[in-house]
Amino acid sequence: QTSNGLGNVFHLLGDNQLALEYFQKTLLIEQSEYGAEHHSVASTLVNMANCYAELDQQSVALKYLKNAEQILDKYDLSPALLSVYSNLTISYIELSQIGDAENYLKKYYDLVRKLYGDFSLDLAKNYNLEGMLLHDEGNTEMAFHAFKRAIDIYEKLGLKESLNMASLLNNVGVANLEYHSYYEAKDYFDEALRIYETILPNDHHEIITTKMNLALVDDGKRNYQRAIEQYDEILNGFSTGKLDTINAATSLQNKAIAEQMLGLTEESILSTTRAIELLSEKLGENNSSVAGLNNNLGNQLIAIGEWGKAKSAFSGALQFYKANSELNGQIRVQLGLAEIATNQGDFMSALNLIDEAIKLKTDPKVSLNQTLLFSALVAQVDIYYQLYRKEKSIDHLKKSLESAIEADKQLALAESEIINEEDRVQFSVYKSLLTSIGVKAAVSLYAETGDQSYISQAYYYSE
Repeated sequence: QTSNGLGNVFHLLGDNQLALEYFQKTLLIEQSEYGAEHHSVASTLVNMANCYAELDQQSVALKYLKNAEQILDKYDLSPALLSVYSNLTISYIELSQIGDAENYLKKYYDLVRKLYGDFSLDLAKNYNLEGMLLHDEGNTEMAFHAFKRAIDIYEKLGLKESLNMASLLNNVGVANLEYHSYYEAKDYFDEALRIYETILPNDHHEIITTKMNLALVDDGKRNYQRAIEQYDEILNGFSTGKLDTINAATSLQNKAIAEQMLGLTEESILSTTRAIELLSEKLGENNSSVAGLNNNLGNQLIAIGEWGKAKSAFSGALQFYKANSELNGQIRVQLGLAEIATNQGDFMSALNLIDEAIKLKTDPKVSLNQTLLFSALVAQVDIYYQLYRKEKSIDHLKKSLESAIEADKQLALAESEIINEEDRVQFSVYKSLLTSIGVKAAVSLYAETGDQSYISQAYYYSE
């Protein structure tokens, strides 16, 4: 009991490595005293799973939870199964295994109703889990309804100042970020942080996570300098061992984007490179997060004319995307490679890369990111205009303006589908390029043909 109690204390304090040491001792004692199939063993396995989950080792956590479930299935309607089902739901959400998450959420809900009826703390937890799952599935509006039902129960139970409420408020804040409702998101994060700081030590991972969310609010509100300051504060926790590798890499990635938006390209490259190093050490080089960062690094290197280094970064990303048939990822890389080719004067290679990307929009099997499609069309506008400047062919000029018209049709849809800062950065760059080249192409066509309608088009793009 002493060992288990110490494990729970250190887990609450956020020292999960030390907590695991005590839980491991507890497990060995329980298995020796009660046998491997005792419900106390299952409870300790759940505690260990919680520690591994907070250390971002979801697969390990899943293994312990499944072992606990096998033990507790022998006990009819055991309340201890509630903790197993809820944690399995969270683990599967984190692993993006939605079908499994839905299955365990239903098991959790059914057991809560059988044990406690229509009103209980566990029912509030169920609605919180339901909101998390709905949000992860992209059904944010229904997620808000689920979160509201959870809040109502917590308030009626007098738990407005509890850790459960703080966790719930954080989830509502994240859902508001999805809607770009930054002021509402900040209110929820601020309240969650206030509760956490009242109960938990300052370096607890829940406090760090909430501060990361607040930095994302500043990103969304274009308060990039303030966001960078917050990321630096958060990253101090990595040097002291209080911030895990995944969150450190995420903070560096977000910091790099904020630095890029402020024109701090060299600083952005350093932040991205460090994020790649951390994730590669933790997860290996063959994963989507590292591929995405390599793509970002390639674009940052283009900005300072480091074509060779940019190609190398893109190559690493493209290798992963092709191996895993991630077409949107491939298009991101093709856009970068096309920009390099354009800057080096190899316009036909650039066109081939862009044409290959645009052709995918006609494939009904491909769920194409609309921001990427818009970017590809604008890249085509630029390449044809550069070809006109080189060869003085009016056909290239007309194709540039035709592509501008197609890109303009895509603009509103692309903007409506922006869901993260990376897409917003890319969209803003290509939207500005569309305006610039659209005006130049229309004016040049007027000069070439004398057709007054091109002046109207030039005015349209200038606005």
